[in-house]
Amino acid sequence: MPRRRTVLVALLALGVAAPAGAQQAAPARLSGHVHYKHGSWPIRVQTGQPPIERASLDFPALGLAGLEAPAREADGALIVELPFGLGEQTLAWSAGAFRTTASPEDPDAIAVVLNPDHSPAPAGFPMSFDSDGVDLRATLYVPHRSGDEPLPPLVVVGHGAGPDTRTKPEYAFWAAHLTRLGYATLLYDKRGFGESDGDPDAADIAQLSRDLVSAVNAGAHSPHIDPERIALLGHSQFGWTATRACRDLEGIDALVLIAAPAVDPVTLESRVLFDQLRRAGIRGDDLADAKAYVRLYFAASRYPKLFDALIEVARDAEGSPWIEQVPVPSDPSDFEWWGRHSVLDPSDDISELAMPVFLACGWNDTVATPELNALRYENLIRSSEGATLELWIADEANHRLEVPAGMVDGAFRFPQLAPGFLERIDRFLAEHLGAGS
Repeated sequence: MPRRRTVLVALLALGVAAPAGAQQAAPARLSGHVHYKHGSWPIRVQTGQPPIERASLDFPALGLAGLEAPAREADGALIVELPFGLGEQTLAWSAGAFRTTASPEDPDAIAVVLNPDHSPAPAGFPMSFDSDGVDLRATLYVPHRSGDEPLPPLVVVGHGAGPDTRTKPEYAFWAAHLTRLGYATLLYDKRGFGESDGDPDAADIAQLSRDLVSAVNAGAHSPHIDPERIALLGHSQFGWTATRACRDLEGIDALVLIAAPAVDPVTLESRVLFDQLRRAGIRGDDLADAKAYVRLYFAASRYPKLFDALIEVARDAEGSPWIEQVPVPSDPSDFEWWGRHSVLDPSDDISELAMPVFLACGWNDTVATPELNALRYENLIRSSEGATLELWIADEANHRLEVPAGMVDGAFRFPQLAPGFLERIDRFLAEHLGAGS
């Protein structure tokens, strides 16, 4: 399902200088916080060995990992250009940490404090596996363990809509987060993206589900994990692929779904477009015309003979207040994905689940709206024989379970995943998958 997400974060940037005489060389891994207006934001920085030219940045509270940023060393100070409008920051060694000259107690300045991170880094094992004759590339991330510790459980992280690869920050985050908890984590490049072969345009939900099954089977045969403890985790479109894949998988101990839909793709996207029209102020006859066009749009995606009629309606609507709010295809191939999935009803797949399910939703999700999807999920799970559902709906959160930045109780809240979101997933996995190593 095509989906684009744009994140705009407006933050005050402040350049600072390093104190004279700093001599400590920056270690390869650092962790600490960005401070602003009495708020703090966790950050992890990995620079690798000198000469330093780039840094890899994790923002755990926002669910991002592996963001690339320019970095360098100069006179013993570490200079990193932070994203999100935070600007270039110069950190020098002082009082056992790398820090800016701005103090965390100064509410009007951005301050950064980074400590050496001595936690062991996970090992990454490149993998490839076959799915319907196509070679898919993956990495199995395994947490550090001593020789007498048991093998870790495995969490296979599936894909949402769009070009998910192992380097996509929203996707790579889960390996960074879960390996710190002691879980092995398998990430794989989606069919047709990154280093994986295949045609992404030809991959429907059924194909992506088979790819997920192949990924689970490949991970389960690794000597680095406990094959008796496996969970699946993913976002949005993953709900369709995972519930279908679970019909062909045995031994899945837990399923974590984030903003997963419980209705078919056309119903979901129609609701999204109708809500978008209302938010744009379209009312009365204009709204009725726009809704009729949307229905024709999805009908034409299924019956190509209606394409010319659709284009004629769109041409007649030029200059109307609603035409800019709806998709207008230039060719029948532009929306053939919808035609292939117009009859995809996930209700049977959901009702046949046979494992504990955690479903997290955002109350302000305008895509997989909770009033349509979460409650239907709950009803469908009730009809299953082996599944249980833990449903959590987060106030303020959007489709990605983010809450916006702003002042909260006198402190600046940096943009972040909904408070309690990660903690609930951690508890759910520990309960049903067992604690990590």
